[in-house]
Amino acid sequence: MEYLPKCNTSGSTSTSQRFQFQVFSLDFRKFFLLSERSVLALQGIAGLTAGNTPFRKLEELGGSDMMRGYYAGRFTDKCLTAYQAEYRRLLFWRIGMVAFASTGQVSYDLNDFRLDSFHYAYGGGLRFMLSKEEKLNLRLDYGLAKHSNALNVQLREAF
Repeated sequence: MEYLPKCNTSGSTSTSQRFQFQVFSLDFRKFFLLSERSVLALQGIAGLTAGNTPFRKLEELGGSDMMRGYYAGRFTDKCLTAYQAEYRRLLFWRIGMVAFASTGQVSYDLNDFRLDSFHYAYGGGLRFMLSKEEKLNLRLDYGLAKHSNALNVQLREAF
């Protein structure tokens, strides 16, 4: 069985005196039901800012949702592309586990993306299902990356 894909697109514009910029985002998700107790979840995201973009509105790579081995905003620039896969398995009662891997990069310009410039992160985690009806999990993830690692505790899935 296969879940329907999720695709979000968004854009915003600011035309203040100091900053004139646009932000465009794509978020593609696909979930494959592998068995009654396991799911393969895939996500791809892309982002682009144009114009005089303030630092806080630039694209960020790293954090508790994407590239979990790096701290939030470890890599920041005007363009972003990132992909991740996560295997989710219910073990028993309300306890589950995940294994994840991700790759991505940021660049100043779309033409600056290169295959040898991708950053990688991977790891695993535990889940405790708080609500079966709402599929609400408390998650504990440990991510590893080059010269970095991160422990994340959150009250929802990464995606």
